[in-house]
Amino acid sequence: MTAVFLLGLDGRFVSPITYPTVCQAKTWLLTIGFTLSFGAMFSKVWRVHRLTTKAKSDPKVRMKKVQPWKLYSMVSGLLVIDFVIMIAWQLQDPLQRRVELFPLEDPEDAMDDSKIRPELEHCESRNNNVWLAVVCAYKGLVLIELPHKINGYSTQHPNTTCFPSNRNKVTFGYLFNVRASHASSI
Repeated sequence: MTAVFLLGLDGRFVSPITYPTVCQAKTWLLTIGFTLSFGAMFSKVWRVHRLTTKAKSDPKVRMKKVQPWKLYSMVSGLLVIDFVIMIAWQLQDPLQRRVELFPLEDPEDAMDDSKIRPELEHCESRNNNVWLAVVCAYKGLVLIELPHKINGYSTQHPNTTCFPSNRNKVTFGYLFNVRASHASSI
């Protein structure tokens, strides 16, 4: 939520000298916030996936308790990847304030003899598209992997240790838009 506040800051509130710091803070907070929220969910689903695949091959695994440090280490690993990408971006090609000027416009009040020049401030770097592609590709892989695990094990194996009722199968199916053929096999 802090990143949303920073997205609303512009040249009226932030001086041009400190604007690059705000640009970096926005990017860091959005990236880290996504990893902490979605990474926690990803690590828990990954753990359920591991338990369900091992439970079929080894019945002793069913009684094994889920160890929280494994979940924390997965989120920490995702955060390390974020830190590496963000530090490389910040050191090699830092975000800077760019002001885009638009043509002069007449004011709504026709009696006024002044003109309005709209400006758009945004954060950019020389290779902004490359860095955004790297971050989005990494985040996209995490986003694709989680629904794949959920769809594969919540719709095809509903009576395992971790999904004891068919109700969970329906819930996970609707959350991640499972095809109608999977949902109708309930």
